[in-house]
Amino acid sequence: MLTNQKFFDAVSDSYDNMILFNEAVEKKKKYLKEFISSEIQSAADLGCGTGVDSIALYKLGINVTAFDISKGMIDKAKQNAEKEKAEINFINKSITEIEHENYDKYDFIISLGNSLGNLDEQQLNLSVSIIKNMLRKNGSVVIQILNYIPVLEKKERIINITSDGNFNFVRFYDFKEDYLQFNILKYSIQNPKDNQIISTKIYPHKYNYINNLFKQSGFRKINMYGGLDKSSFSESTSKDLVIHAEV
Repeated sequence: MLTNQKFFDAVSDSYDNMILFNEAVEKKKKYLKEFISSEIQSAADLGCGTGVDSIALYKLGINVTAFDISKGMIDKAKQNAEKEKAEINFINKSITEIEHENYDKYDFIISLGNSLGNLDEQQLNLSVSIIKNMLRKNGSVVIQILNYIPVLEKKERIINITSDGNFNFVRFYDFKEDYLQFNILKYSIQNPKDNQIISTKIYPHKYNYINNLFKQSGFRKINMYGGLDKSSFSESTSKDLVIHAEV
């Protein structure tokens, strides 16, 4: 099993094919616009991946600094930003490595695509504290993680199957006692024997823990949604848990 860093390095070349990059940027622009006020000038994207969310923020007129633990993802994000003519400051660091020079610096922070699910409980606690310190007064954060309550109850292994026309990508779980093993199987449509599987750990943080963590960390105006569309959150049916909070 790979560390998160090595896992995302390994998947970085194929990642945009799995998420349909161009469609994803436009979709994120639409959703993020609803969280952004005219006062927001600067933003940080934590766990930026190949740059979808960072580019969406840039296209909304915001100065963006983007962080990711994976050098492969950062390199791909830089290429995507250049194609989109988006001037973004990319930094190859995990959330827990972010230094004091980035404190009290941002009006808005995002961490989407279940990035915080890659952190164990100790790392998550530290990360939420760092996020609070990075925000300016009255700044806000939007976090998107999976709602793991139905995932753990149903124990359905297959997450989704996507294709780029040449390869199929199967994302699936193995359920362990203290974590989920997240796997990606990539195989050639023409020759299924041409395949690769990579795996890493995911930590299934639940609604109550996340809600209490943000309260205890000093955030205020904490809203919980079932998606970036601000739909109502249901512990039993929502696919996602989206946290929108201010300091």
